[in-house]
Amino acid sequence: QIMFGLERYDEACDALRKAISVNEFVLGEKHRDVAINYKSIGNFMRQKGDLDEALKEYRKALSITASLYGEDHPRALSIRDSIGQTLLDTNDYDGAEKEFRFVLACRESVFDSKKKSLKRVFDQSESVGESYKRLARVLMKKGQVDESQELFRKGMGVR
Repeated sequence: QIMFGLERYDEACDALRKAISVNEFVLGEKHRDVAINYKSIGNFMRQKGDLDEALKEYRKALSITASLYGEDHPRALSIRDSIGQTLLDTNDYDGAEKEFRFVLACRESVFDSKKKSLKRVFDQSESVGESYKRLARVLMKKGQVDESQELFRKGMGVR
């Protein structure tokens, strides 16, 4: 994290790759710490502007996380958000839309099923609201103004 703050992305990635090697040896290839490290490398690569490498690392993280917890787990959805945002950065609006729609659908279903717990509702409502707004940005880029505006309004209302 310190190297990230200093914008020493290559050094940070080297340190994380070493950590991945150790974690894979000690904990196994399908461990959550390995997935977290892959996501962190993806974050560094995205900051550095190497979007193809970022996507590659995010997809490794997603593969591990989804196999451990399921496709609709909050950790997997967070990685999908990162993938969607990176696809948006590469102007792959269809790919970004697909990721954001998946995330939104999962978060809406959790939000709907958790309305009884006030804290969880608040936490989920923020996630759902952000998901609406991310999807709205993609649709605006695609020229789907009406649906984009509707989703953005929903995103503002959920919070």
